[in-house]
Amino acid sequence: MIIFRPQKGSLADSMAEAKEFNTVEMMKDHIVAMMANKDPESLITADHIVIEDLAINDSRVEWEDSRNVCVKIMLDKCYKSCIGMCATKYRKNN
Repeated sequence: MIIFRPQKGSLADSMAEAKEFNTVEMMKDHIVAMMANKDPESLITADHIVIEDLAINDSRVEWEDSRNVCVKIMLDKCYKSCIGMCATKYRKNN
């Protein structure tokens, strides 16, 4: 399992949209669909979604291995933009 929260103006807003997925691929498909909803002309694919290696313990939300989720785009240079966070070690709210 993996959990994803999109980048928002506040942590509360971000956590309100957090979703769990069975696989990283399912999470990436969700992100692609989310971005297409915001911009129907979006050309972002799952291959553009990258999870950064550095993990931190985000005690605010009890995510032990919180990582940046970014969109990577090659133009004349490689650009990355953080669009949210994900984790695999987190407290489940059951």
